[in-house]
Amino acid sequence: MSIVAWDVRGLGNRDIVRALKDVISKLYGSFYVDPQGLASGLALWWIADVQIGVIRESSNFIDVSVSVTGEEGWFFTFIYGLPYREEKHQFWKNLSSLGNDHFSRWCVLGDTNIISNQSEKEGGNSVDNSQIGWFYEFLDSTRLLDLPIKGGTFTWSNMRCDDEAIVEKLDRILISNEWSLKFPKAIEILEAAIASDHNPIVLLLEGLKKEGKKSLNLNHDGSLKMIALLKLERLGTIRFLVPAQMSLLRSLRPLDLE
Repeated sequence: MSIVAWDVRGLGNRDIVRALKDVISKLYGSFYVDPQGLASGLALWWIADVQIGVIRESSNFIDVSVSVTGEEGWFFTFIYGLPYREEKHQFWKNLSSLGNDHFSRWCVLGDTNIISNQSEKEGGNSVDNSQIGWFYEFLDSTRLLDLPIKGGTFTWSNMRCDDEAIVEKLDRILISNEWSLKFPKAIEILEAAIASDHNPIVLLLEGLKKEGKKSLNLNHDGSLKMIALLKLERLGTIRFLVPAQMSLLRSLRPLDLE
């Protein structure tokens, strides 16, 4: 069973659209958070044998309960962390409050827009220790663990070269101890980047059965259960392109299986 979270840009790119069509056409359910003003949208799709209950949503997260037939349920929160320093502390405090309901069986995944230490960044200015402190406050209050990543270290690039290059680990998967006991073989895979400045991250609940190709692969071993797209915008004038992009996503809705 695999779950994908991707802070994706460039939905006008043919390779991205092709990759999404290949997997979304096989999925069944969907949920969208439409853009609000200049805020970007979120989208979540899942297969027919997964039961999804949307608990709450905002322009920065979708919080859901998840169950598969015959199994005990658990909780996922797909996030796009706020990028502006003055808003980050409150964002992490608000996200922490979600754990009061379900942190014992909780997984948070997506673009956190924050790094946890200097080793998660190369190039550019030195890290902001205040922001690191806010992130660790969140981890301490929720008791979530940062799942190690396989296939690389950095999930974001400014897509420049040489002295201007900056790379950071902004996307991650956080899990509770109880969740890790339920899925002891779970690993996080860094997928190949394509067009977007972020790499997709893939959560494999049963571990990696075989080494994947170096090209983009959103459906490891045919086990894809859910895919979340975060911060849906195109490069350019956001106020014109975001509505068109969400229209494109809606046109990629899963097949009606009834």
